[in-house]
Amino acid sequence: MPALTSKYDNISIEAKRADSLKRTFAVSKFTSRTFATWAIESLESSLARSLYLKKAFPHFQILENYNNRFIIENTKLNKIVKVEWKENKAVCNEKDGADDYIIFA
Repeated sequence: MPALTSKYDNISIEAKRADSLKRTFAVSKFTSRTFATWAIESLESSLARSLYLKKAFPHFQILENYNNRFIIENTKLNKIVKVEWKENKAVCNEKDGADDYIIFA
């Protein structure tokens, strides 16, 4: 791979999606960072979290995420579990190992 001549690189996303993200970012006002800086930091954080979860729970996989409910497959135990928010608390339908499922979700 040739050496980069700039200390920057570009990533591209669909214009509609970028506009939507920028509007949401502008309304949220939760940081003083620029959109580009916030986006890259968010991406880095998400990747680090994904790597950690893959290492800590290699046999867990999210099958579905909808309305603050996560459907998780435990391939090691051949189980499907649900984690959801009820009254501002994460609740798992599987009592054995519930903490791990909640952390993963």
